[in-house]
Amino acid sequence: MAISQQVAGRFRLAASGLAVYAAVITVVSIALGDEFMGWGSVIDVAIFLGLACGVYRGSRAASIVLLVYHLLNRVLMYRLTGELSPLLGIAPLVYSFVFFLGILGTFSHHSVRAETIK
Repeated sequence: MAISQQVAGRFRLAASGLAVYAAVITVVSIALGDEFMGWGSVIDVAIFLGLACGVYRGSRAASIVLLVYHLLNRVLMYRLTGELSPLLGIAPLVYSFVFFLGILGTFSHHSVRAETIK
């Protein structure tokens, strides 16, 4: 039963991280106006929320794509701004860790589910 609680904790952490991430992107895009971020941020939030739904449903592929998409976003921001803070700042590293825990959670979920089916 402890494994199930650990898996549930990882899912909660990943879901909370995704909700905060989407909220931060939305607030920043509204605060800075269309000149800075535009519709790209709205599309970005939609992609993240779609992937979050997949992680919530236990999709291993969605959790991996989510982390890769996040890392590619950070690299793109670095190339656009030339600053290391979008790539190596505290928030991007924390979100990368949270998304990695989401991957561990989805894989743990499927292994626990496979054990209960046997």
